[in-house]
Amino acid sequence: MDSSHVPLDPPVIQTTVRILNNFTVTVTNVVLGTSADILIRLYENENFAGSATFTISGEQYAAWGNDDQYIVNLATEYIRANYPF
Repeated sequence: MDSSHVPLDPPVIQTTVRILNNFTVTVTNVVLGTSADILIRLYENENFAGSATFTISGEQYAAWGNDDQYIVNLATEYIRANYPF
């Protein structure tokens, strides 16, 4: 038998499960009094798994104040609403 590819019909579907269990948050850009861009880096244990960005403005930006936990909470909500990929 030669080593060329042989069609598999029907194909086998393989799914990879990733468990995203931690993240980092970086404020990448601030327009004072207006908005902030937030970068989320997602990890499976210590392995980088992907990233996402979102912007806060208006009432969200005003509510931020000096409470960094507010940004962490928004990032957590963003992750839960937009993942799995």
